[in-house]
Amino acid sequence: MSFGQECCEADDLWQESWAVSDARTQHAVGNGSQSFASLFVQEPPGEVLRRIEAIVSCLVESLAQGVLPEIEIPLRASGISSQRHLQAVGDEQNAVHYRNISLISRQGESAFRYTRIVKLLQVVHELVRSGRQAPQRDIYYQLKSPPLFASPSHVNVAIQDVVALLQVPRSGLGICCSSRGLVAGRLQLQEHEGGPWLDCHAATRAIPGDCAAIQRFRFQSDARFIVVLEKDAVFQRLAEERFSEATDSILVTAKGMPDLATRFFLKGLTSAFPHMHLTAVVDWNPSGVAILNTYKQSSCCMGVEVALPSISWLAMHAAMLAGLPESAFQPLTDRDRSLIRSLKSGVLRNQPEWLQEVEAMEEAHVKAEIEAAYRAQGFGAFARCLACCLIQEQWLQ
Repeated sequence: MSFGQECCEADDLWQESWAVSDARTQHAVGNGSQSFASLFVQEPPGEVLRRIEAIVSCLVESLAQGVLPEIEIPLRASGISSQRHLQAVGDEQNAVHYRNISLISRQGESAFRYTRIVKLLQVVHELVRSGRQAPQRDIYYQLKSPPLFASPSHVNVAIQDVVALLQVPRSGLGICCSSRGLVAGRLQLQEHEGGPWLDCHAATRAIPGDCAAIQRFRFQSDARFIVVLEKDAVFQRLAEERFSEATDSILVTAKGMPDLATRFFLKGLTSAFPHMHLTAVVDWNPSGVAILNTYKQSSCCMGVEVALPSISWLAMHAAMLAGLPESAFQPLTDRDRSLIRSLKSGVLRNQPEWLQEVEAMEEAHVKAEIEAAYRAQGFGAFARCLACCLIQEQWLQ
């Protein structure tokens, strides 16, 4: 279906969906309270401290015995030839690997990474011992000391390593992350047992950055779909247009590349309501595909499982852009082409429908943002066509 053509079918479905939605609203009975706290194991502080102290003790003993100290970081990744198998269970895609990080190595970065892990273990030990929480940003400024911690990415990688090493999620380490996530639509949530039920249709709700707080959430919903929006502006407009009522959906945005808390929230939501279909609306460009893939794939480091393998691609597609004026498109940049090569050689090898879209961008030498569609035809036409695609399940899996 194209945004560039008048679509009576979309208008008819839009009106029909409103009628069905109104009827369901009058007679709707919630699916009952759903909790997902049990899906994410939180180790007690004493166990976290024991694991940290055991690791540090082993490192000290190795040094005392004149043995080269190494840290083994478990990874969940496939096709990584530079890593040895720790355990091979099931198919290759689910095989567990690990990477050896040495204090003394031909590669200087390995020594830096080793030292960052040990330094962060010290910070985490103090946080857990004192029962405090610290944002990742604060930890960066606490540790900032070039070249050891020269950028926020150094702290981020060290946190991922420690999460994998201890097999404890960030929230169990006293590390909380900031969240950009928002949720709206056919969802009621309870932030803690006995607390008030908050209606996400009546008001847009912010997703907290603390994964431990999200674990305590309980949900009620009669929605059929969860729609993830890349752009905050599109999320706000669809919420104002009561899109979720017409389509029986829940709207979520992370305002671009998804943060951990938003993915954690979505993981819990889809676990609580496995019948709901999860789909996404992203730009028709390589960055949009990368964002979509970030939702779909788990982090290579184990700890918090936030992969959303069932997510589909609702929009934008090449077919939807047919008929739009040339001004709606932008030429691919060198960075876009580099990202396309990376996507094609990696994660898209098992996603033929997504790969076809990326190849279409490459062949046409152009890309398009979501805004291009509704600026050319109006936001109303965009929303109606999006609803039509959702109701008719016209997404790319």
